[in-house]
Amino acid sequence: MDTPETVLIFGATGQDGAYLTQILSERKCRLIGTCQNTSTSDIWRLDYLGVRDAISLETCVLADAEQIGDIIRRHQPDKVFNLAGVTSLGEADADAMATRQINRDAVGVMMDTLFSEQPQARFFQASSAQVFGKPDIVPQTELTPINPLNVYAQAKVEADNLVENARDDGYFAVSGLLYNHESPLRTSRFVSRKIVSGIVGLLEPNAEPFRIGSLNSVRDWSFARDIMLAADLSLRAQQPNSYILASGQAHTVRDWVEIALQEVGFVFHWQGEGLDERAVCGRTGRTLVGIDPRFYRTDDPATLIGDASRARSELNWKPEFSFDELVKHMVAAELQRSGRS
Repeated sequence: MDTPETVLIFGATGQDGAYLTQILSERKCRLIGTCQNTSTSDIWRLDYLGVRDAISLETCVLADAEQIGDIIRRHQPDKVFNLAGVTSLGEADADAMATRQINRDAVGVMMDTLFSEQPQARFFQASSAQVFGKPDIVPQTELTPINPLNVYAQAKVEADNLVENARDDGYFAVSGLLYNHESPLRTSRFVSRKIVSGIVGLLEPNAEPFRIGSLNSVRDWSFARDIMLAADLSLRAQQPNSYILASGQAHTVRDWVEIALQEVGFVFHWQGEGLDERAVCGRTGRTLVGIDPRFYRTDDPATLIGDASRARSELNWKPEFSFDELVKHMVAAELQRSGRS
């Protein structure tokens, strides 16, 4: 009987870490995960997916190089996935030094320790489409010029450079450039969860209209589990590489709203323009969705649409969810949370 792989996941209690735990537990891997504090970290995502008992959690502060090194040396993992770090652009800008320490320097510590202990081990770094800034090329490929425009993106670029250097030195190191990816495990600070929560809330008696910012903002959205399936495949490939992980499809916030409204049973039509645009119930004339001027923008800052042809070809990656299926899945989860399923 083969010995199970030992896999270490930095950032195991986040959305991506929970789905990766689910995927790897199906292969009976020995899983170790890190979080900021095992006694206070929110592990509800692992509970939601029913995989809390599939992974052993340890505290690890990414600013502490000794903690990172100690965990790797003690567990001698065959694979390491780094899904942790500063993710908020506002938080990154507020403390640039800490962001570089966590999103860049920690990656170097992970790889230095891992490959000195286990030269044949494999490493995955979660990078971001933010590294492209405001690209003129749409969709982006792995060859699109890098142009980071904020502290977060710059730290990701520098971490990707460390990964590429490790690969050049003969180690199995992969960067995955992740585009927007959503799931029921998102919190309400993400627009995807805001929309489905707001639309489901319209089912309450006397509910106020749901307010949203720019309906025409365009993004490339995937299902988070599909993205983690690709991350897993990237460390099972014959050779390491960097991969864009994206749907390759452009959708708007309006698309999210319309599918969600239809999914909960509303018949509606749009009225007005700009700040006065609203979705109106076709049966009652009630305003269902309106514009929140605090978040309204007439321009979209960047068109980040990823071409994942390399991942589909080299990894035989086949996403399981379409955009419509993603929205419907999140609506169903929100209905269940509200007791309306």
